[in-house]
Amino acid sequence: MPILQKKLSPNTRKTIFVVIMVLLGILTVDSFTTDENMDSSETSGQETEDFEERTHPVNSVIDGDTIVIENDIQIRLLDVDAPERGECYYEEAKEALAGLVEGKDILIKKDVEGKDSFGRLLRYVFLAEENPFLDNTFINKYLIENGYAGLMPSTQNKEYRGILEYARNQARLNSVGLWSACEQTEEPDPDHPLEADDPPTDPDCIIKGNISKDGYGKTYFPPGCANYKRTKVDFSKGEAYFCNEEEAEAAGFTKAASCK
Repeated sequence: MPILQKKLSPNTRKTIFVVIMVLLGILTVDSFTTDENMDSSETSGQETEDFEERTHPVNSVIDGDTIVIENDIQIRLLDVDAPERGECYYEEAKEALAGLVEGKDILIKKDVEGKDSFGRLLRYVFLAEENPFLDNTFINKYLIENGYAGLMPSTQNKEYRGILEYARNQARLNSVGLWSACEQTEEPDPDHPLEADDPPTDPDCIIKGNISKDGYGKTYFPPGCANYKRTKVDFSKGEAYFCNEEEAEAAGFTKAASCK
């Protein structure tokens, strides 16, 4: 049976055409947006989901405080202030870092700041496999305590600040690395001034006599006190080690309240 067709007016055909094109356009945009969001989400997941937990191969070393891992990602070692190109001890610092990490796998850890002004990731760096012959697992600490680098001025990154500050102080006091080879090194940090930590002259006399800079007077700390390990002795300030508590009290020191 023949199908009867009603002839459509030009305006009607034009309207139908526009509606069809609009519908096709919406479908295309929705499809594109969905695909684009999916790709972005997947890419983001690959970069952030396990980025801090997994190991990363070190492809190259740029200088004494910057390395390159996979995908040409640059890692700037947090709080490490190594000499720049042309400065004293630049080559030694770069070679030391390369010898430790180049071609090896590392783990990285973020603190408060994620990137610097150059777009480099700011991270603490650890060797994935500890070397039993060297205390070099924590690369940031190793470079500072062995005099290959100084310490950056105070920042909001605090997790390992005390450890790195102590490492800097000891390297500087003992004139290690750049502290003996270079005339100009790290500028003093007014918020964290250099503080001596003199060792005992007699291994049997290890009670620490400390003179407080905060007005608490002269106190002594036998081993086992809550603050014993954190207490430093600076001979130049009149602080000392004592063999027994009677000797400390005779010198005018009183037992710290945290020890009672």
